[in-house]
Amino acid sequence: MFLGEYAHALDAKGRIIIPSKYRDEIGEQKLVVTCGLDGNLVVYTEAGFQEYAQRWLELTTGKADYRKWRRFVGTTAEYCEIDKQGRILLSAKLREHAKLTKDVVISGNLSNFEIWNPDRWKEVSDFGDESAISAQIEALDIRI
Repeated sequence: MFLGEYAHALDAKGRIIIPSKYRDEIGEQKLVVTCGLDGNLVVYTEAGFQEYAQRWLELTTGKADYRKWRRFVGTTAEYCEIDKQGRILLSAKLREHAKLTKDVVISGNLSNFEIWNPDRWKEVSDFGDESAISAQIEALDIRI
């Protein structure tokens, strides 16, 4: 499980160090990095991405919107291997999507983790106070 928030930096080649706690969770698996829907990057283990992709594969191809978003998932995803220093190389396309230049925030998202531009992360991580969070979760009408 991927938990916590970490501040890191891209090196000149576009590589980022994966937090050691995450590397322990990943083990020997490859990673799949894809464009997130909030101007971020989403990082899955290969097994985690296969589970995610399977849900897309189960949708009918008879609906144009399903085909469109399935293409989005398939064409924006890239395999990334962790090197001996614990880094992955983010392609220019991925860095551009998330507007990553130097500093980044890595945030746990339970079954995957995300990579953010710090300014964008500040915008999306203002969760409000505890009562506001509770009310928003209740409004989702889900049982956790």
